Amino acid sequence: MSGAYDASSLLLPEVIAHHGRWRATHTALACGEERRSWGQFDAATNRVAHGLAALGLEPGARLAVLMSNSIEMVELMFGAGKAGVSVVPLNVSVSDAAVA
Repeated sequence: MSGAYDASSLLLPEVIAHHGRWRATHTALACGEERRSWGQFDAATNRVAHGLAALGLEPGARLAVLMSNSIEMVELMFGAGKAGVSVVPLNVSVSDAAVA
């Protein structure tokens, strides 16, 4: 990779975007047999970020997430980060009363 940038100053959303361009076909995520390339991961996190913004979530907002561990959960969490939204993960094994 060549480029005139200081990698130490990049934020995580920028790292994902750079990998999405330069390593687009390389595996970024794996869960069992399911895989996502860096290009797919960057595109998915961008869709999440834009979707959250379209729903009215602004940077600094908090988003509770109740999902099983999966590639989609990782995409959601990193996409929320791209939107500046903080994720509050909730454990799926917790009772409904405890979640409330």
